[in-house]
This record gives sequence, C-alpha cells and structure tokens, in this order.
Amino acid sequence: MQPIDNSHHFDIHASVVFQLGESLISDVTQALVELIKNAYDADATYAKVTIETTSENRVDWSVYKGARGFIQVEDDGLGMDESVINRGWLIISNSIKREMKNAHGVTPTKGRTPLGDKGLGRLGAQRLGYNLEIITCPRNHDKQYHVAFSWNDFKNCSELTKVPVIFQEVPNVGRKQGTTLLISEIRDAQSWKESGSLKKLRDELSQMIMPYKELQRFSVLVTVDGAQIEFAEMTERLLNSAQIRYTISFDGQRLRVGGKVRLNFFRPEKKEDKPKFKTLVERDQGQQLFDFLCTKSRAEKFKVRKADEQGWFLQFDFERPFTDMDSLQLIDGKSANPGPFVGKIDSFDLGPESSRQQNVFDTISEYKTQIKALSGVRVYRDGFGIRLDRDWLGLGKQWTTATSYYGLKPENTIGFIALSAKDNAVLEETTDREGFKVSPYYANFLEMFNQFKRFTLEAQGFFRRGWIEFRDANAEMASNVETGTTPEEVTKQIVDTTSKAIALQKPLRDAKDALEETQKDAQQVAKGAQGNFTPDSKESQEIQNAAQRLLQSVEESKKTISLLDERVKEIANLESLGGVLKNQVDQLRRQLAEVYETVSLGLTAEALTHEIHNVADRLAKEAEVTRRYVLEERSKDAKLITFIEYVASAVAALHKQLSHLAPSLKYMREKREQLDLCGFFTEQKEYYQSRFERNHIDIEVSPPANTFTIFMNRGKLTQIVDNLFLNSEYWLREDMRLGFIQSGKVTVILEKPYIRVQDNGRGIDPSVETTLFEPFVTTKGRDKGRGLGLFIVRQLLDSEGCSISLLTERNEHGRLYIFEMDLSGGLNGGI
Repeated sequence: MQPIDNSHHFDIHASVVFQLGESLISDVTQALVELIKNAYDADATYAKVTIETTSENRVDWSVYKGARGFIQVEDDGLGMDESVINRGWLIISNSIKREMKNAHGVTPTKGRTPLGDKGLGRLGAQRLGYNLEIITCPRNHDKQYHVAFSWNDFKNCSELTKVPVIFQEVPNVGRKQGTTLLISEIRDAQSWKESGSLKKLRDELSQMIMPYKELQRFSVLVTVDGAQIEFAEMTERLLNSAQIRYTISFDGQRLRVGGKVRLNFFRPEKKEDKPKFKTLVERDQGQQLFDFLCTKSRAEKFKVRKADEQGWFLQFDFERPFTDMDSLQLIDGKSANPGPFVGKIDSFDLGPESSRQQNVFDTISEYKTQIKALSGVRVYRDGFGIRLDRDWLGLGKQWTTATSYYGLKPENTIGFIALSAKDNAVLEETTDREGFKVSPYYANFLEMFNQFKRFTLEAQGFFRRGWIEFRDANAEMASNVETGTTPEEVTKQIVDTTSKAIALQKPLRDAKDALEETQKDAQQVAKGAQGNFTPDSKESQEIQNAAQRLLQSVEESKKTISLLDERVKEIANLESLGGVLKNQVDQLRRQLAEVYETVSLGLTAEALTHEIHNVADRLAKEAEVTRRYVLEERSKDAKLITFIEYVASAVAALHKQLSHLAPSLKYMREKREQLDLCGFFTEQKEYYQSRFERNHIDIEVSPPANTFTIFMNRGKLTQIVDNLFLNSEYWLREDMRLGFIQSGKVTVILEKPYIRVQDNGRGIDPSVETTLFEPFVTTKGRDKGRGLGLFIVRQLLDSEGCSISLLTERNEHGRLYIFEMDLSGGLNGGI
C-alpha cells in the first residue's frame, strides 16, 4: 500500500470574494448603509459620506490618484490598529463583532452592541467602486495605518493569498482618531447622473436611516457632487395631523399598547350626517358621545378614558402577558422570546374632510402625496433600517373595501419598530440584509403584531360604530322611542298610530259637511240682516264684509280638511305596510335563530369530521399492516386480499367525502324531550373520553343531590356542551404545550337549576371578561377561532329561556374560570 499523501487541500479562487460581494449586497444603498454601520459599531458620533461622481481622486494619501469618481466615508470612531485591520478586513468572514456579541460585550465608550456579525458587509464596498483604501487612526495611538487594494485584482488572481494589499504605517501628525474609507473609480458612474437618481438615493437612505429625531443617536451627512441630501424626517407637525396614535412596548414579559384618538376620527364623511355631528358632538366637545361610549361593555375592555394630552379626545389601552398569546412557538420547551422592543404607529385619514383640516401643507394633494410616500411601518435596529416587505404587518390582507371597515390601512399608516442588537440578537437578519431569518423567535415576534392588529381593528371599529349607535340613539329620543325598544314594538306603535289617524276620516268628513251647512246658514243670515238697512249704509257694508270674511275662512277650512283627508288616506296605506314590516321582522328573527343553530352545528361538525378522520387513519394503517403481512406470508387467499384492497379504497373514499362535508348540513330538529342531565352528561363523558385521554385531559361529572331533568331539544343541548368542551380542550392543550400544567381536567357540576363547567387551565383572559359572550370576541391565534362559539351558546340558551354567565370566583391565577348555565327556563314542571 502506498503511503498517505497529505499534500492535497481545499483552496478558494479569489474571484469568489468578488462574487460574494455581488450576491450578498443587493444595491448601492445597502452597500453605503453597511459602511455607515461600521462607523456606528466603531463608537462614532457621525458618518460623513462624500460622493463625487465625475471628479478625479486627488486625496493626498491615496495611491489611486487620478481615478475618476470616488466615495469617501469618514467617522470619528475608535479607529483600527494593525490587528483589527487584519482580522476585520483582510480575513474574509472573520467577525470580531460576532465574537463580541456572543460574549455579550459592548463597545468601550458608547456601550453599543455591534450591528454587524457576519464579517461579510465589507464586501459590499466592491459594489461602489474598484479601488478601496483605508486610513485609520486608533484611539490613544501616535500612529495611523493606510491600507489599499483593488477589487480588480480579485478577478485576475487565481489564489486569494496572491491578491496584492498595500499596508503602510505612518506617523500621526495632528490627525484625530477615526477612520476614513476611500472608494475610487466608482462603478456605473453614469447611473449616478440619471434623472431622479439622487431622489431615489435620498428616499432609499431615508428608509434605511431612522427618520425619527427622538430616537436618533447617530448622525449621517451625505453629499453628492457638492449637494447635501436632505433626509426625510418625521416632523412633529406632520405626525400631529394623525387621527390615531399607538405606542407599543414589550419589556420581555408583557406587550403593552396605548392608543389615542382625536375627535375628528369620529367625523362622518356623509353629507347628511355632518349637521348631526356638529349638533350632537362638536357642541359639547364630545362629552355626550364619551358618556355614551362608556356605557358599553367594550369601553371597559379597552380601558377607555378622556385623553390627558391636549388635542386628543380619548385614550385606551391593551396589555397582554407574552405567555398568554396563542400558538407561540417553542425552543427547548420554552416560548421563543424575541426580546424587548418599542414602537410608535400613526394612522392618518386621507378623506377630503380630514385632509382639508390639516395645516402642514398648502394643498391637500401635497399632504396626501407625503403621507403615501412615508407610509409603512419600518423596523430599525439601533437606528438602521431592516429591509422588509412594505406591508410586512399584513394590514393590506385584513383591509376590506367595505365602508364598515375601520382598521388600519397600509397607505394611511406611518410608524416604526425599534429593535436593538443587544436585546433582539435572536431576531437574525438574512445574509443579504433583506429581512429576518424565519425562526420561532421571528414567528412569535409576528404573533405579537397579530395581537396588536386585532386590538386596533376591534378598538377602531368600536369607536366608529359607537358614533353610529350614538347618532341612532339620539334619533330614537327625538322620535320618542325608548332605548331598547324592539322592532316588533316599533311596528306595533306605527300600526296603532296609523289606526288612530284612520279613525279621523269620518270626523273630518262630518266637519266638512258641517262647515258647508254653516256657510249656507251664514249667507242666509247675512242677507236677512242686510234687508234691515239701506244698501249704502255703514251697517249694511259691515255686515257684507263680515260675511265675506266668514265665507273665506270656511273655504280655507274646507281646503285644509280636504288635504287632511288625502293624508289620512295615505296613512291608511301605511297600516298595511306596518303589517308587512311585522311579518318581515318575524321572518328575520326565525332566520337568525336558524343561523345560530347552523353555525353552532358547523363547530360540532368540525369536531366530528376530525374524529372520523382519526378513525379512518387508524383503519387505513391497520389495513396496510395486514396487507404487508399477507404479502410477506405469500398468502393466496384471494378473498382476504380483495377485502384488504376494498378497505383501503373505502377509507380513501371516506376521506374524500369528509373533505366536502360541512356547509350543506342542516340542523336536525327534534322535538323537545325530557332529559335527565346526569345520564346526558354520562353519555357526553363517554363520547369525549377517548379523544380527551389522547390529549391527557380528564372529565369529571359531579352528579346532582336530587333528580335534575329539563325539557329541551337534545341536539341543541349537545351543541351547547360541545362548544364549552371544545373550548376547554383547546386552551388546556395550549397550557400543557407551554408547560403551565402537566395534564388537563374538565369538571361539570350539576346543581339544579344550574350546570357549572370549569377546567384547571389558566382561565379567562382578563381582556375579554366583560365581552366574552359577544360575537367575534376571541384571544385565539389568527385563523384558529371565530369568536362565535360562546355567543352561539348564549343565543341557543336564550331561545330556551335559559342563560349563561361567568361566576365572579377567581382561580389561583386571578382569573375567572367557571361558566354557569341557569336552566330555570327549561325545568320540567319543577321535577
């Protein structure tokens, strides 16, 4: 055997470095930002970028003098010594910053956690020009260092170690600490001169560098051919034209969102509603509207109160512990926590009325253009933008064109989320700096913003619908209709009133006839009286004038009575319309009751199909095992083989049918029957036992002291129990997944006339305590809950004269947890 030859080894072609720079940095803006970040990481207070697109390089210390076009990046940071230059610039992908971050280190003077960590950002410099030079003066050094190389050499040399690098150590003569990067012979010089190129660079840099002055800790100055680029800034005047403002903070444990809304947010766009708004709201600066909103249960949920800052009408809050959020992804059995962050999001109204009231720009079009140009919620890490999709929050997905949509809209929303390298290191950016890596940390970061979106949608909908309800309530008062009057009662009032009006027809006709008789009598009397005087006498003239006035009044009265008679005939037609309205309301009530039952059945059908799928899967698995056994034994039993194939085919058909099951199912109506609740819940326990056992959940039914029977539709009660049990199952499984409990337990207590259902989970989220039985209220994750289950339960119980509520008793977590159903309305003759 020949001796082992260890002389072979891997190497890398120098051109790969050039290719890396091309692929990892997407454009010149990103390349510039990476170099500016280097200045930030060096504890600089500023970065000064000078771009000369056509001038020759005449920098005195440059070895590439005469090269046309150059970019210079200057900072007042810590500078670099020879060791840092070698490790930080000349060894590709070696990152001193990554080592510092892994050790939780910070920079010596500013205490910054470095932004860079891949050791590749420096390669982006080759996107800008062909020659690169560095002159750097380290802190407290009497020397400075000059490094120079050409990217062209990477394409011409076969080995990386053969790329020539100029390195000089020169005395420091009056130069302050810091680093200057010089890139000469800029690439694609013509593109810098094209129309709109500077505006594009300004806009892109504005997005990559924090425009909010309140959070700026680092200054950036950029000039192009002597003209300074003015970055877009979020001025206070512009931001104060927002109608809604949200502040967001996550301290690592709790997500807190504070909202403020201006009175203008409630202003209607419809012309016919504007006078009503002025009378009902503007007259008292919204006090009556505020009082009305506070009577609603959701006002308590949103913690609505008068704003404590001038110019704002109301403020409201949302708070939720991180561990209470649904569907959090885990790492090593614990929720993946993305770390603390803050943010601010403003929403603007670009409607004609609101736009006219802004005083930032001279014209409405300028205002709209600026808002749309700056729109988007951007993410910054220590002041530097992370490139994400413009609508990474997904506001456009939840936005509908319906006039009843009151949530945030992508083109009307401006804001920022501020991360830091220190607190949010687990939110890693992709190698090309074009977004975040997909990870459990990022998934949970997005989940927090799903919670935020849901809160804003519900709160803004509550406020705008609150104005509509306030307007309608005042219309009812003006019509002498009491609050809470049902449509049936209003219809009856209309019919009663029209009946009374119709009853006036005969008295009106009689009055008209009487007036005609009076008219004839008056004429006879006048003629007789005039006969007692000479025609030209004063007395005769007065009698004649009086008779004419009387006749004129009688004619006018007759006309008025005729008009009244016509109106009464029209009102008579309304009586039949009132009957039609009553029938339609009755029909709508019946249809609504059927909708509740159908929706509830859909939830039950989901659970049923899930179980059938499980049974079918197990059957298919057993059939496959048997088939393999038959093949291994080389059985020639044709009937057995045919049967196995039939089972497999039947299971496949069953799966196909189940996939089409659902909306077309009808509620199987059964007549009310006498139900022994102890026996009923024993059946329910048996039905759920195997399913719950697989999920480590137990069911316990505490029987009543005496017989407890009710008269109710069995299917309806089953749907009610299904909703409660499935709700408990969902949250118990989530609590077990997150490690709050080891196993789950659902307890049913029968105590005539009450049924109490509780479990050993964390209990009801405090944010929905007061609104739990309202439609579309849920704390489940996106696409995991409609918020209709408990609403349906309440409606089904209400249709039987029964009710459901949450008891005030709290568990060890300080939360409500016991559902109590009062079945007094369904008791069977007091048995």
